[in-house]
Amino acid sequence: MKICKTCGNKLSDDDKECLICKASTENAVIVDDNDTAKVEETIEGIRTTAQNQPEKKKGKGIWIAVAVVVLLGIIGVISGGGDKENSGDRQASTSTVQPDSSEQSTSDISEDKVTYDNFLKINMGSSYSDVVAILGEEGTEESSNDIAGIKTVMYSWKGPGLSSLNIIIQDDEITTKAQMGLQESAEEITLDQYNQVREGMTYAQAKAILGEGQILSQSEIMGIDTTMYAWINKDGANANLTFQGDSLQVKAQFNLK
Repeated sequence: MKICKTCGNKLSDDDKECLICKASTENAVIVDDNDTAKVEETIEGIRTTAQNQPEKKKGKGIWIAVAVVVLLGIIGVISGGGDKENSGDRQASTSTVQPDSSEQSTSDISEDKVTYDNFLKINMGSSYSDVVAILGEEGTEESSNDIAGIKTVMYSWKGPGLSSLNIIIQDDEITTKAQMGLQESAEEITLDQYNQVREGMTYAQAKAILGEGQILSQSEIMGIDTTMYAWINKDGANANLTFQGDSLQVKAQFNLK
């Protein structure tokens, strides 16, 4: 068995890079599959070492991880969509995808429950059944894999219009949630406001400058919470801020003036 030397994730023989932290598998730790105790000891040792790294180094690794997860969610939405033209509506990190009407099997009743408010009620570490109880219907399985006994599944729910909600579950615990279009875009932020936001700020400090914004995605990996917020103007211009814990690690903007 191969184990990622950076984050302790179990790898398949075909993996060229870790799906969690994107580290190359060339330096992966090799452990006998049959020695369960050694496998668990190795994983625990790697994760303990990673958690004791300086905060700045952890920030980069966790940002990479959450970016991968969000991309997986977006790919899941795109895979269920058609090829209708919508290039004029695309944004830097909040692209809208036209769904294929032939695959829209979600009822109006369930769509009423796929809301931003209910998205916020989904907690990291909760189970798939907890999410079904909140949203009122089973999700659509977009992808699934089982590596070394650890099962990872991505589910999606269609919301009103073109909106969607995605979760990723590993061993029946939610590790990631993401949404697109559930919250109306009604911000009016400027490039000057964006430039006032600095890395290291808390969410409260950023909120005082930009307003509340909306959560695009949240992920909890190795006990560290990472949340991406978005502020989206009516014309599509937007800003994204990614916080690790309550410290701003990454910021980006598209077409702000």
